[in-house]
Amino acid sequence: MVQAVVFDVDGTLVDHLGAERAALESIYRSVRQVIHDAPLREFIEVWHGEAERHMQLYLAGELTFMEQRLRRVQSVFGRWGRVISEEEAMETFNKYLAEYERNWRLYDDVLPCLHSLQGYSLGIVSNGESRQQRQKLDCTGIAAFFASIVISGDIGIAKPAPEIFERCITELGFSPNEVVYVGDCLETDCAGAAQAGLHGVWLNRRGIDDNTGPSITVIASLGELPGVIRNIDSTQV
Repeated sequence: MVQAVVFDVDGTLVDHLGAERAALESIYRSVRQVIHDAPLREFIEVWHGEAERHMQLYLAGELTFMEQRLRRVQSVFGRWGRVISEEEAMETFNKYLAEYERNWRLYDDVLPCLHSLQGYSLGIVSNGESRQQRQKLDCTGIAAFFASIVISGDIGIAKPAPEIFERCITELGFSPNEVVYVGDCLETDCAGAAQAGLHGVWLNRRGIDDNTGPSITVIASLGELPGVIRNIDSTQV
């Protein structure tokens, strides 16, 4: 029987892409000349791609969290042939960060889902820097829901490594087959969770067309999660 449900943060509970877009729209005017009047859509696509690339370098231990911020901005401007100093990169990033944090929002299905799971132990397993990820939970008012919060920056292990999932379920006090893990990334979240013995649930909010293995359940909204748990329980009786 399912006893606990563990969640990813960005793209699962907190609308990271929405906050990122709002922040980039806000700073676009101040950088427009630097990027040769490139369209906003192109600027957002380049920023997002560099953010993803540099975050992976941070998670792999090749950059510090601060370095990935600076290198990200320098790489974005470098796409348009502009070389900027670390001071200039930090100034731009700080403007972005202030707007990004101001626009943190929960998806509409998050609070109803969390309230529907009363009686289950809840946890978080997230990649990223600990202070920022915990700040997201605090600022959106949901931190108190979770009995265990495990962030890769705290332990030096990132998803999809099984050890990060194992740390959380040990803190919750359950065996892997008693825990459901929900995340928006098929490989990092769900395949990693399944490898650790948890029930992986892929929250496919964007309707990505991808093949999944039999161990992965796919949902489009967190509103489907209670039904998924009932189905898991029925197969374990």
